[in-house]
Amino acid sequence: MKKSELIHIRVNPKTKKDVESIFSILGITTSYATSVFYNQVILHKGFPFKVEIPEKEISLHKQKITKLTIMCMVYNDDGSFLVENRLKKDWPGITFPGGHVEDNESIEEAVIREMKEETGLTVSNLEPQGFIEWNDFGDGVRHLAILYRTKCYVGELTPSKEGAIFFLKEDNLKNYQLSNDFMDIYKRMRK
Repeated sequence: MKKSELIHIRVNPKTKKDVESIFSILGITTSYATSVFYNQVILHKGFPFKVEIPEKEISLHKQKITKLTIMCMVYNDDGSFLVENRLKKDWPGITFPGGHVEDNESIEEAVIREMKEETGLTVSNLEPQGFIEWNDFGDGVRHLAILYRTKCYVGELTPSKEGAIFFLKEDNLKNYQLSNDFMDIYKRMRK
């Protein structure tokens, strides 16, 4: 009896590359993995796993869920800008008003809605200022905040259940506890 036989198979090149990448991490060769599979077929008298059509497409590259949020700095020509002194334990201190983008709305619609809900103001002429992201909140989620600013608003400030809403100037920031990354976000908003 021969010690080994040669097998020729046709495989999608991307599948081959992905599988060989996994085998490399496991420290085994394709030849060894094939031998293990053959022996498992003998042991199980069939496939050594359930063969079925998956309900969802399986991805080898699992990505974190991304939560899309917005923040908006309303500012005046006198150098004052609107902040929220947030009370929630997950993000306490001075920050800019904002929140999550709902599934059925655009990013700018979310800015307008969140600003109305949190401040009582109706904002317009939104100026995109970039984004900031957080990957390490310990919740397995990437948080991506799209940043806006505007000096166009109407209405009267109303109290927020999340914290006091008021205008202040940069010189007064030292008198308050700032939320995580506030100064980084503020620098991006001032551009």
